[in-house]
Amino acid sequence: MQEDYERQLTFSEEAKEQAVSETTEYYEGQKAELEARLKQIEEEKEYLQREHKETQRQIEEDADQEILDVKNKYERRLRDEVEANMRLKGETGIMKKKFATLERERKEQKEEIQRLHGEENKLRSVIRSLEKDAVTYLIVYNSRFSQDIVQSWDFGGLLSV
Repeated sequence: MQEDYERQLTFSEEAKEQAVSETTEYYEGQKAELEARLKQIEEEKEYLQREHKETQRQIEEDADQEILDVKNKYERRLRDEVEANMRLKGETGIMKKKFATLERERKEQKEEIQRLHGEENKLRSVIRSLEKDAVTYLIVYNSRFSQDIVQSWDFGGLLSV
């Protein structure tokens, strides 16, 4: 019996060792698979992180470039508007000077026209006065001339009374 017991014990120990060995092999296989899977996942994670960083860098680079483009565009626009504003201010100054000059010339011409109207009125009154004098002289002249004619004609002694 003891032999049986020892044999069973040996068999049991061998079975136990074989079970432990099989279990160890099984779990070591599982461990190897999981480690391979973990390594694959870590490599994939590292690849995705690199890809993410590159994508993020490109997005930031594109955003920075777009910001610079927009900034340059609006700076150009602002510069153009400032230049246009300065040009318009200059033109406004020139136009104000031209307007002042034209307004002064208009006033001078208006004064000249008024002066000429006054002079015209004086000349018209002189002309009327001269016309009156001429009419008076004509009347006087005609009356004297007609008396001389009448006296020089002999109406058959009718006039000499």
